[in-house]
Amino acid sequence: MKQPFASTLVVRHHLVDGLWIDVKEELSYGDKRALRRALLKYSNDPEQINICLMELALVAWSLDTPISGETIDRLQEGIVNQMLLFINTQYRPHELAEEEKKT
Repeated sequence: MKQPFASTLVVRHHLVDGLWIDVKEELSYGDKRALRRALLKYSNDPEQINICLMELALVAWSLDTPISGETIDRLQEGIVNQMLLFINTQYRPHELAEEEKKT
């Protein structure tokens, strides 16, 4: 029987200068619902949608600070862009937006 729960596995992605992030292998139903709510709430603010996605996807990172929107806002833009490139490739959130438009 196939496992009914979303995977608890993580994928590690190495960034520049020895930094790394651990990202959920897959988003759960609840994660996707939260992301859809963010897509609706912040439809005119893609930066905020990215923060929400990162908070949902990130499990751990090499930084000595907790993962939060406030911490992400303090990161260098290049680091955030690297993280988002990997996360967007992992989940393809634009597909969630298209699914939401169909409903």
